[in-house]
Amino acid sequence: AVSYIGEQAKAGRPFFLYMPLSAPHLPVVPNQKFRGRSKAGDYGDFVVEVDDAVGQVIAALRKGGVLDNTLV
Repeated sequence: AVSYIGEQAKAGRPFFLYMPLSAPHLPVVPNQKFRGRSKAGDYGDFVVEVDDAVGQVIAALRKGGVLDNTLV
């Protein structure tokens, strides 16, 4: 998603990105990088992981200069 946003923003083309996340569906299995990051167990760690993914997308939109013209 991040590289796609960068490519489209650089080319100045409008784009549609569908990025489905597995959260909040089962199984709740946070990646190793996120285990123990929250104080709310596996589900909390999974929420932290999702927040990180969405943050990366927002950062890519900001970097590409298209955040203010994008619906998230």
